[in-house]
Amino acid sequence: FFMMRSKMIHRIYEIGVLREIGASKYRIYRMFLIELLVLIFMTTMIGYIASLLLCHLANKKIHGLLNLFRYSPIYAIVGFLILLVVSVIAGMLPIFTLQRKTPAEIVAKYDL
Repeated sequence: FFMMRSKMIHRIYEIGVLREIGASKYRIYRMFLIELLVLIFMTTMIGYIASLLLCHLANKKIHGLLNLFRYSPIYAIVGFLILLVVSVIAGMLPIFTLQRKTPAEIVAKYDL
């Protein structure tokens, strides 16, 4: 959330100009969504996959003693999808709130 808000504020003038010349909200959403997906896959998903591997290795190592972690590919996929959806919604929230304003309000409020 805060990373995307920071990027949005950094590019606020560009967003205002794009909206004033007639760029659709969809185009701006798409621009930030692509950037957000790259950010998610470069940070969050690497950590998620690493933690899955560690849990799998720990479960394999102590398999005879006790079943510490329940590991299943279905759980991994569902967790991946939940993490992806939550990350996209939280990351796009600043852009959704900004797009409610008119182009004139965007430029007037954030005129630096």
